[in-house]
Amino acid sequence: MARIEIGKHLAADTRVCRGRLIFKGTRILVSDALELTKARYTPERIARQYRGIITAKGVREALALTPEELSEKSWRELKPPRDHSGPQHPGRPGGTASPPPDSLSANRV
Repeated sequence: MARIEIGKHLAADTRVCRGRLIFKGTRILVSDALELTKARYTPERIARQYRGIITAKGVREALALTPEELSEKSWRELKPPRDHSGPQHPGRPGGTASPPPDSLSANRV
């Protein structure tokens, strides 16, 4: 499953922010916005802090979720297992470099 929509303002999508809970249509993590509530920001102030990209209604919707619903563990089932069968890239862990072209080979006469 790639995407789950939660209410009007929240979603979790394995293709966006590794499946973590976000505000719909953005890459803003709900957890980041909720951190501001710990600093006593109001939902309106949080929306202004994000320049109106998210709404105060969206922040209130996120605040209404229980801690269990907000935990990353609850979204873990959204994360598909890593596919290691794809192409390998040189210079990356697990990658393979291409062999040198024949024209550069030392065995050429």
